[in-house]
Amino acid sequence: MDALREFWLDARRNALLLIGKCAVLSVIALCVYTLVAFSTSSEGAVRQSFERQAEYDLLSLADAFMTDPEEFYEFRQNGEGLQALSRFDDLLTSSTSFGFLSLFDQPVPVLDFKGGPEFGASYGRGAMSDVTDVNGELAFNAKAMQINKQAYDFYGIEVSKGSGIAWSDVDYRGMRIPVLLGAAYESAYLPGDVLAGSFYGRNATFEVKGILERGSTVAYLGDPAYALDYSIVIPYPASFDGFATVGDGFDGILLFAYINGEVAVKRGTKTSKVLDELDSISRQSGFESYEMVGLYDYSTMYSHVRRLISENLDLSKRIVALVALLGFGVIVSFDWALASRRTRRGEVALLLGESLDWRRTLALILVVWWGLSAALSICLVWALPYHNIVAGMTLAPVLLVECVLDLACGVFFARRGQHD
Repeated sequence: MDALREFWLDARRNALLLIGKCAVLSVIALCVYTLVAFSTSSEGAVRQSFERQAEYDLLSLADAFMTDPEEFYEFRQNGEGLQALSRFDDLLTSSTSFGFLSLFDQPVPVLDFKGGPEFGASYGRGAMSDVTDVNGELAFNAKAMQINKQAYDFYGIEVSKGSGIAWSDVDYRGMRIPVLLGAAYESAYLPGDVLAGSFYGRNATFEVKGILERGSTVAYLGDPAYALDYSIVIPYPASFDGFATVGDGFDGILLFAYINGEVAVKRGTKTSKVLDELDSISRQSGFESYEMVGLYDYSTMYSHVRRLISENLDLSKRIVALVALLGFGVIVSFDWALASRRTRRGEVALLLGESLDWRRTLALILVVWWGLSAALSICLVWALPYHNIVAGMTLAPVLLVECVLDLACGVFFARRGQHD
């Protein structure tokens, strides 16, 4: 009972120091956990993003109206031209000489949006607002990525929840479109939910068919690891047969969005062979307004990204090491202050004739406060938006090392105080 009573007295007298030490120990553990999680997950993400595609080169394909909006508009008012373009798109998809990867990031206005501002198309680009008007109703301009099945398969995208997309059933005619949501959407929407919004000016209903795995990426507009965690992923239909109506302009915009993509060919394939195949497709379809605009070398991008991650990891290690050193400096100062206070308490008890069992008291203090430090560390890790098994396995050894160092400091200062 004396040890328990002395424990409570010690906790009341030194509450700020003990709480502060507990917080510092937890922050150090959290920093180490984050460093290990970043190290393991980033390497895994690079392998997932690039190893499957390392044997391919990507040649960018685009329409020839990128710099001429007037000709672009005039072409979309021509039904025969749209029919030729729809045939061109379908022949790109069905080609056996290459894989055609179509990706297009077009924001989607969503009514009664449940997510936060981080899902907005302009998030992080200044003070722009993502709130927009759709037929007199307020809507949220959410990030969205249109993607065809070839690109979906090429980048190894998978769902963590839900059934995923039945690609053969994708049909825009009823404007009831199946979609996948990035991993960050998991707290706002689930598979089976329905979003009402607008798609290229038409009212649309988006049916959530699944949630993507966290860290899903694609190569897009020069970014070799464009993240999809905060995007609505909209699948293209398997065929564009019948999408050649001038009408409200929906078909024309959709067809042109699709053509702007990448042609994936095995490394070493001659560019002339690809151009010959595209020329054949052009002659068969009757659409000629396209151009090749660039070449991506995956092995080069892979080495660049790995070097960038390595540099960031080195910087992170230095920062964590600095935080750990400063943190242990604070802990040493706290242990010195606690030892000084407890020494004075022992002197007062001696003068009053009290008998204190400091061994049992200190053992109880260490067990309780170390336990609180461990609990706080686990809670902080659990509250993070990401979790990593390997990093989690390092948490216990890190806490153990912290406790050993803390015990060593406490014993050193206690003995020094007794000696003085």
